[in-house]
Amino acid sequence: MQQLLAYGMMALVIAALCLVYFWKNRSTHAMGDRFGLLFLEARDYAAGREDLLPRVMTDASGLRRLLPMEEQPEAVRNAFLLGGSGEMARYDAQLDETLRALFQSIGQSAHLKKHYFDYYNSLFLLHKLFLQVCADPAAPLSDGAWKDLALYLGDRTRLSGLVAQRLSFGARRAFAGPAQERPVSLRKEGMG
Repeated sequence: MQQLLAYGMMALVIAALCLVYFWKNRSTHAMGDRFGLLFLEARDYAAGREDLLPRVMTDASGLRRLLPMEEQPEAVRNAFLLGGSGEMARYDAQLDETLRALFQSIGQSAHLKKHYFDYYNSLFLLHKLFLQVCADPAAPLSDGAWKDLALYLGDRTRLSGLVAQRLSFGARRAFAGPAQERPVSLRKEGMG
């Protein structure tokens, strides 16, 4: 009987610690949700919900360059135009502010760093690369930069999956609800 009581007390202590941990990190999870959903909103603002692939040529040094805008499909031209707009600049400022607040909120928590830092930092770098290409579409792209740009513009399903796996349960349910056009994989997946 005493052993059963001891196990019950241990279970209560563990449950209390889990509740304290959840309560303490609630604002961090909310900021993570905000960043992830804002990232997809910014991407969708420029490219819509379709997958786009800009046309490129490879120069003699092996770098890729976008073909001139007049040779790009209309949807790609529109995406680059919207990427250079004031609205996208506002998205960029909000993403930057939210990401900084999220990283500050994470503090020294190794679990939260593992959960958010690399993934959301990588997503933010994809967003920044898109903005750089919008600002200077004639700039050469390395193979890695081209793959990242193709991921950002051309694989919304994968980006949605990467964001969805970092969302809290409530935000994930709202994200994958009836407004979602395509099913989103909620399994864990790494970047690149």
